[in-house]
Amino acid sequence: MFNQFNTLRSKMTLICILGISVPFIICMAVYTVFMNKTLKDKVGYELLSNLVTQSALIDDSFSRVQEGTAKMMMDETLYRIFSKEEFEFTDMEYYMEDKLVSQALNRYYSNQPDIYASYIITPDYLFGHMQVYHPLDVLDNSELYKIAAENDGKEMWIPTFRYQDMFPEAKCYSDSLNYMPFFAYTRKIQFISQSDYSLVPKSGQLPIVLLYFQSNYFDSFFKASEDFSSNIWILADEDVVYSNTGDHDFPYMNEALALTRGEQGSVMSSDKKNLLTYVSSEITGWKIISMKSVEDMMSDTYRLTGMMAVAFVFLLIAVT
Repeated sequence: MFNQFNTLRSKMTLICILGISVPFIICMAVYTVFMNKTLKDKVGYELLSNLVTQSALIDDSFSRVQEGTAKMMMDETLYRIFSKEEFEFTDMEYYMEDKLVSQALNRYYSNQPDIYASYIITPDYLFGHMQVYHPLDVLDNSELYKIAAENDGKEMWIPTFRYQDMFPEAKCYSDSLNYMPFFAYTRKIQFISQSDYSLVPKSGQLPIVLLYFQSNYFDSFFKASEDFSSNIWILADEDVVYSNTGDHDFPYMNEALALTRGEQGSVMSSDKKNLLTYVSSEITGWKIISMKSVEDMMSDTYRLTGMMAVAFVFLLIAVT
C-alpha cells in the first residue's frame, strides 16, 4: 500500500511539474519570438532614422562642394587666367598664376576644411593647393585623370583609392602617402565672364577641378555619434569607401549589391546573424549600411529569459 501511495504521489508530482513546465516553456518561447521581432523592428527603425539623418548631412556637405564649384566658375580672376589664347607661362608667371588659383580654390571651398588637396588641371599645367604632390605626367597617366577627362562635365564622386595604387610610379615622391586612402570629386569646368557671359576656354581640353578627401572625412558623421553602436560601411558598388571599424572587408557584399539605389530599409543578413539597415546618398548613389548583431540586440532578452528559467527551476524544487 505504501509503495502504491509513493508511486501515485510521484505520478501526480510529475503531472503537476509537466502541467506547469509545458505552459511556461511555451510562454517563454512565444515571449522570446515576440521580443525578437519587436526589438528588430524597433532597432531597425532607430538605425534607419539615424542613417537617413546622417546621409542628409553628408549630402548637404557634398552639395556645398558642388555649389563652390559653380561659384568658382564665375570668378573673374580665373576667367582672365584661363581666357588666354596662348596658354603658356614663364616660370615666374606660372608661380604667380598658381598662387591666384590656389587662393580661389581655398576661397570657394573654405566651408570644407576636410578637403585634403585641390587642383585645377589643364593638359600642360597643374594649379592649386599641392598637399598631395603629383608630377603632371604621373597624374596624366593615372586612371583617376582618365575618369575625370572622359567625363561629360557632370560632377563625379570617385570612390576610395590608395595613393600607391593610383599612382604607382610616384611612390618616390610621397612615401608617407602611399597607403593613405582617398576619395575624390571632379568636374570639367568653363569660366563665365559676368560682363558678357562668354565662356572660356572656348575649345580644346577643358580644365578639370579635382579635390581629394581622406576617407576619415566620414568619422565626424559616425564615430563621434553615440547613436551608432552598430558598424557602418559606405559602399560604391563593390568598393568600400568607408568603415567606422577600419575593416574594409564588408562580409555581406552580395546582399549589398542586391539593394536598389534610392531605396532604404532593413533586411536580415543571409546567415540571420546581423540586421542590415541601409540608405542611399542622393548625390553620390553610395550605399550607407549599418550592421547590428542580432545577438547584441537580443542579449537583454536572453539574459531575462535565463533568469526567469533559473527562478522557475528553483520554484519547482521548492514545491516538490
